[in-house]
Amino acid sequence: VYKFIVYDAGIKKIARYQQYFAVKNTIDRVNYTDRGKRRGGVIWHTQGSGKSLTMVWLAKSLALEPAILNPGIVLVTDRIDLDDQIYKTFKNCDKEVVQAKTGKHLVELINIREEIKTLSEKHSHLWDLFKSIEKKKDEEAFEQLLADKSLRDKFYERLSAYVRTLKIAMS
Repeated sequence: VYKFIVYDAGIKKIARYQQYFAVKNTIDRVNYTDRGKRRGGVIWHTQGSGKSLTMVWLAKSLALEPAILNPGIVLVTDRIDLDDQIYKTFKNCDKEVVQAKTGKHLVELINIREEIKTLSEKHSHLWDLFKSIEKKKDEEAFEQLLADKSLRDKFYERLSAYVRTLKIAMS
């Protein structure tokens, strides 16, 4: 139960049933391996249903999952204001977060394996990063990409080209 409780700016928040099951089912899916490869998936949320907090609980659950050693978590957004909103949500929930300022900065952060990183689609090196991760073995580059609002046409088209890299998506 402790995985599903956070304090957002001092206010205690507990996952609603759909958030609980989204996180639980995602962890179960990620823990299942098919011929050595982990599975990912998509979590669909409606507007205003708590996607950012679901991401916090999912990141927390991934970090606490014994079967997943040292997970790297990258949050991908398609708008700077959304990037800032998610960053503030993680900060308000007392989660350590580093917000990448450029694509090069993101690559540096991934190389030093900080706990959580965020990046806006505006940074051009994002797609080069996906290509570099894609070439690594699953065990070497188990990156969770939590993409909020990713069904915007242009962003979705680009992101879908990297489906092998994408482990978990949220919309």
